[in-house]
Amino acid sequence: MRNRVVIIYVSFAVLLISVGLIILSSRFSWAITINIGYGIFGSSFVTLFIYVFEYFVEKKKSFELFYIKCIEILNSVKRIKYFDFNEQNDALMMYSLFENQMGNKDTLAAFYKEMADKCRKHNQNFSMPQKDFKQLSIAAIGHFKECAQTYLKFMDANFMGLGLAIGDNKYLIPFLAHKQNKLIRSTYEYIMMLCKEVNQNIGVIYSFITGGPAKISYKILRNNYRHLNDLFFYKKIDNNEKVVYAKACDELFDMIEMMRANFYHKKYVKKDHYPAFEELNSH
Repeated sequence: MRNRVVIIYVSFAVLLISVGLIILSSRFSWAITINIGYGIFGSSFVTLFIYVFEYFVEKKKSFELFYIKCIEILNSVKRIKYFDFNEQNDALMMYSLFENQMGNKDTLAAFYKEMADKCRKHNQNFSMPQKDFKQLSIAAIGHFKECAQTYLKFMDANFMGLGLAIGDNKYLIPFLAHKQNKLIRSTYEYIMMLCKEVNQNIGVIYSFITGGPAKISYKILRNNYRHLNDLFFYKKIDNNEKVVYAKACDELFDMIEMMRANFYHKKYVKKDHYPAFEELNSH
């Protein structure tokens, strides 16, 4: 698409030069140069006509390629799973990670009581013996790793292909396509913002999944994961129930659909989004 625009600009410039040459040759009766001018005019006009036609074809193909790449990224965002780093899950994970560091049974029992009290801050009905608490904490670690793995998979998305698609994007008359270009750019920038944020926060999460808790700071792990949670998800209360919306997925979907509607000159109708998760209190 970019090459077509450049050739159109060049062909149009040559066309204007040939017109000037024809006018000048007619005024001074330069028979040879006027013939040359007509020859240049004819060839540049044909070239201009062909490439203008190809430009609109390439414009549609370029947009559709970018749209497809955006949908691929959207599907990657959809696959990210939510892990609620609330007081209860925080306590369960801490118990599982630091259980072996307790010096004796009394210290471990005190640690269990502290973590159980922490759970009750989130769920006042929480109650279970230490043995069951340990099993639940192991399950919490496993669930966290499963959800965290989805962020790693998100980074496997073809961001380079998306960049190449938008890199070829160039409009023949930019000011007439200002809104269209703005929507495309804002969609691309939002995707790259998600990529950047995940990339900056995923290192400690990757180390935890692959190397074990001894190699990482739990506080940094928790803070980084909560930051990603806030970026990709939104928790609120609907009808007295705690629910979680897939914020990044919903926002990206809206941006892609708005961009598509504008390109095809259709009316954009915003879709209603529904919660992706409900917060369940099992104990």
